[in-house]
Amino acid sequence: MLEEGVMPNRNTITSILTACKHSSLLTFGKDTHARISVSMYGLDTVTGNRLIDMYLNCGSVSCAQEVFNCLLDRDIIIWTQMIGGYVNWRQNKLALNLFDRMQQESLGMDRVTLICILSACASCSALAKGKSLHACISGSGLEHDVAVGNALLNMYGKCGNMREAHTFFSQMAVTDVVSWSSMIANYAQHGHSKNALQVFDEMQHQNVVPDQITFLSVLSAFSHAGRVVEGCYWFRYMKQSLGIEPTLDHYNCMINLLGRAGMLTEAEEMIRDMPFEADIITWMTLLGASRFHVDVVRGEQYAREAFRLNPLDPAPYVMLSNIYFSAGREEQAVKVITEMKEMGMGQGKFCSFIQIGGKVHKFYDNDFSHPQREQIHSELQLLTRRLVEANDTYSKILLLKNDEFRQNLLNHGEKWALAFGIISTPLGTTLVISKDSEICFDCHTFIKLVSQITGREIILKDLRQSHYIHDGVCSCGDLW
Repeated sequence: MLEEGVMPNRNTITSILTACKHSSLLTFGKDTHARISVSMYGLDTVTGNRLIDMYLNCGSVSCAQEVFNCLLDRDIIIWTQMIGGYVNWRQNKLALNLFDRMQQESLGMDRVTLICILSACASCSALAKGKSLHACISGSGLEHDVAVGNALLNMYGKCGNMREAHTFFSQMAVTDVVSWSSMIANYAQHGHSKNALQVFDEMQHQNVVPDQITFLSVLSAFSHAGRVVEGCYWFRYMKQSLGIEPTLDHYNCMINLLGRAGMLTEAEEMIRDMPFEADIITWMTLLGASRFHVDVVRGEQYAREAFRLNPLDPAPYVMLSNIYFSAGREEQAVKVITEMKEMGMGQGKFCSFIQIGGKVHKFYDNDFSHPQREQIHSELQLLTRRLVEANDTYSKILLLKNDEFRQNLLNHGEKWALAFGIISTPLGTTLVISKDSEICFDCHTFIKLVSQITGREIILKDLRQSHYIHDGVCSCGDLW
């Protein structure tokens, strides 16, 4: 069209931008954007909407933000589109900040905006923000919208407030399979397997047909409850009676079920027989089972498979180190972590987050840049002394021969986040910590014991699951 000298109009441009919604066509989309900039048409709301949509679909969030900032006339659709883009690309703090800006301009919000921002609250454990949103829409009728209700339910569950999640679920005027599945998933993820399975029973009594997602949570609940026979029954029932073909995620749930029960041979047989190739989650699941059952030989075998699939992923190295550590092989544990660092992994990348007073605080491993670092360090030393006095297990950890390794363990970000949470909140406040990698054996032990001596409920959300910790006991049953 251009070669024949026919000039595009707005309709042509918006059609081309719609066609460019894939990362492989980002360059062409940028060229089209440049053509708009030099044309007579300028950047109107419709074209701006298509540009933002194109950039977000291509993963170029910064370019979408630039277009958003250039638009003079921004309606609620444009604002929601940008907020949703941040949420989809896991930039939840930016989503919350943009939502606050939107409210300052008195634009209000619709159901789509609300669903997006509640998803952001769920992902970064912004419970206070989620509660304030719930209060804002109470009486407006929006809370009776099933999609909004499901977003609220998901927010309360992901933030660890299961009491509020249960109360809200019981009061929902309309529920669907997503509502039931969300409630089962929330209970399962926080280790309340009995409650999850009770909800599943009630779901069947209400004649709500479970779907693929429901069964992922149900199988996870059976796994945490150690109910192998029932888990296997429902896995077969899903396929044979409901015609739901198991995905790799379902097989990984079953492998987790068998691994937790110590049935590693059966888990290996399932891997050989399943119609999928095992992925990194499969081998990490078995690595977790190997650590729990202190099976070093199998752990080394599973780690090799994980290294083969993703040589630059630090998680298998951390897990293998945990296995050696559990088996009392300190030198091998130190060697694995040293090799990992020599390969450039785990160098200041692991980060833990805690939200206090509406502000998210970040703590990187071996990073002491926080303005309250002296108070945090003092609290950590106090907690460590109390643990040594109260528990022989942690005394043994602190008697490690390798001073550098021992000091590195004490400077993990989740410990600093925990200490900061303790000095920044009243006694009895539940602490919610998020971590962008998998928690190590030492930090898991440390946080369990701190919950016991302080009487705190602690929720730690790592890369794989949520750990609900109270009085020295974790919902994961020490298998993650």
